[in-house]
Amino acid sequence: MLQQAVSRSANDWLEFQVGESMMDLDGPLYGGERFPVRSMLGGRPFVTFHVDVAVGDVLLEPLRVTTGEDWFGFAGIQASPLTTTSLEQQFAEKLHAYTMPAQARATIAASRTLST
Repeated sequence: MLQQAVSRSANDWLEFQVGESMMDLDGPLYGGERFPVRSMLGGRPFVTFHVDVAVGDVLLEPLRVTTGEDWFGFAGIQASPLTTTSLEQQFAEKLHAYTMPAQARATIAASRTLST
């Protein structure tokens, strides 16, 4: 589905290539996966990044609207606004992930595997 979404051309010389899943995500309630993405501009590599796709994440309001990087300002294309979780929620999730005992993470992953 992700590969299908990026295959649409906007006739702007920008192309995205989504690779195969590189890891399973254990944190989201119903799991998720991380995908590598390579962007091409005018047929040349531009920037690489990854996209996490998860199911069951809880989004707490207020959501935050921020502006993306100004990577295309040279071409007269403005950075787009992005809706994200609040900084407080991001910090709390990271803190929770780093302080969760390894055994608990393994138990959650195992129980998810058994339930599917």
